[in-house]
Amino acid sequence: MLSVRCTRTLTTRLATPVISRSLSAKGEIPETNMFWLRHQIKAKDGFHKHVNFERVIAMVALGSLGAAVASPGNFLVDQTLVLTWIAHSYWGVEAMIMDYIPLLLPVFFANVAKWLWVGICLIMVVAFTNLNLKIGEKQGCGHIIREFFLM
Repeated sequence: MLSVRCTRTLTTRLATPVISRSLSAKGEIPETNMFWLRHQIKAKDGFHKHVNFERVIAMVALGSLGAAVASPGNFLVDQTLVLTWIAHSYWGVEAMIMDYIPLLLPVFFANVAKWLWVGICLIMVVAFTNLNLKIGEKQGCGHIIREFFLM
């Protein structure tokens, strides 16, 4: 009984200062601090929900890759593969654009690069959807990936 009580209070005492210190210190980080990136400093409350959504998309992307290889030619699986991988790559490259271009150039150029990346991603979605809609044998992303692994 005593050990349970001591363990519980020790855990509470060790965890509480670290958590409260990290949450309160985030608001005190100057925007000119070069060791923190833009998305870390300017993150709004609830930003973790967006990050968790990105993680779910990444897990679905990995699952859709296996499903597309196991069941090639299924439009829904192929389209899930396309949309999740393009969304995953969009968020990754967008974060790099918005974190690193403003270090070298004005923010205007980062915004232009971001919108160019949006356009490229939309073109990729349209092109891969067209590929998945082709009627015929051995068409779609699942067939392409499977043939690549069989080479």
